[in-house]
Amino acid sequence: MHQGKIIKNAETDVPFEIMKKYIKYARTKINPRLTPIAADKLQNIYVIDRQKAKEQRLLRNSKNSIPITVRQL
Repeated sequence: MHQGKIIKNAETDVPFEIMKKYIKYARTKINPRLTPIAADKLQNIYVIDRQKAKEQRLLRNSKNSIPITVRQL
């Protein structure tokens, strides 16, 4: 769907038009915020994952990219 392709006969629990309306509503009315504790946890997980990836790259002597980005968190 994000590529502009709509499957007309897809079976879902929520009708497509209702889901579109909900997403539109959520984008305008819902503003989630992370608590400082949650932000710290995410930061720590991200740092640990990057450290592990760096160690793996050094062990394999390769230049692979980091497996996770901040946006994915």
